[in-house]
Amino acid sequence: MLIVAIFVGPGQEMGRAFNRVPDRATAYSANLLGSLAGIVTFALCSYFPVPPPVWFGICAIIIGLYIMDLTGFDKIFRIKLLE
Repeated sequence: MLIVAIFVGPGQEMGRAFNRVPDRATAYSANLLGSLAGIVTFALCSYFPVPPPVWFGICAIIIGLYIMDLTGFDKIFRIKLLE
């Protein structure tokens, strides 16, 4: 029951987020594809003896790229490199 109680809040927020999207079927499909990609990635990392530091490194790189895209930092960095 504790796990259910923990996930009630995030589940309600996800429901509200889906309500804000005009094409809910596409949003839900993207959510499912992301979940399946995570499961496949986890299975591959488990099948091959990949140590946890590699997992965390890959996740850090992906999160870093996402943050750079949100902040526009990548554009600033590219401009500075070209000067």
